[in-house]
Amino acid sequence: MASVAATVQSGTFRQPVLRGDAKRVTAPGRLPADVARDLRSMMAKTATQGTARAPMSGLSGQIGAKTGTVEAGSGQATNSWFIAYRGDLAVAAEVEGGGHGNSAAGVAAAQVLKAGGKG
Repeated sequence: MASVAATVQSGTFRQPVLRGDAKRVTAPGRLPADVARDLRSMMAKTATQGTARAPMSGLSGQIGAKTGTVEAGSGQATNSWFIAYRGDLAVAAEVEGGGHGNSAAGVAAAQVLKAGGKG
């Protein structure tokens, strides 16, 4: 899911990597300009005015986010998920039993973005 956030930010597929020397996969083409613009606008609004506002507060620069909640099964707590970007750094997080996306997963993802120091 980090690749989804990165693709929205840049308009081109970006493979998540944990190590700089890892083999990277590419994809042909780009998102249509109007689609990329609209997705960035929606994710920016979510990060600054919507459900991701609390965990993304204090982050500057080009930011965007999307929150989510996953039903885990009957009688089980929901899972929290969150994707976001800040500049050219994208992140995805899921926390089992974490509740709403802006809670546990949002806090974890925002901490990575803050540590990344991208403006």
